[in-house]
Amino acid sequence: MGIQYYVRLIDATKNLGIPYNDDFNSKRQNGVRRFQRKKCSLADEYLRDALKKVEFHSGLEPNDFEKVVAIDVKSYAHILEIIWDEENKKENIATNVKYFCNSTICEAFIAQKEKVIICSGTINSSQIKI
Repeated sequence: MGIQYYVRLIDATKNLGIPYNDDFNSKRQNGVRRFQRKKCSLADEYLRDALKKVEFHSGLEPNDFEKVVAIDVKSYAHILEIIWDEENKKENIATNVKYFCNSTICEAFIAQKEKVIICSGTINSSQIKI
């Protein structure tokens, strides 16, 4: 649809007494205006840079370092259990996640920095054992 369609539509609603609204995010949210759209995806906005981020943690030996990615995205994985830190039960700190992927039970370490987001879809998210 061309821009003229939206201009005529807004003019028609103004003739009906519906006010024009410059900003739907302001106090007054009723009214008419052309929606602002930005074409981007969740991956473009948030994941792209985070997937590039790599952190190094000290390993078992004195000069040994382990390379850890900040975000680990797994498709077609089913979360079995979130493993919590037993020493700090009041803090609710997750340490690992057990999941099933490619016919194997796997375990992922969670670096204790900020937040852990687990998204398993509408049905599976509520089935995660916590």
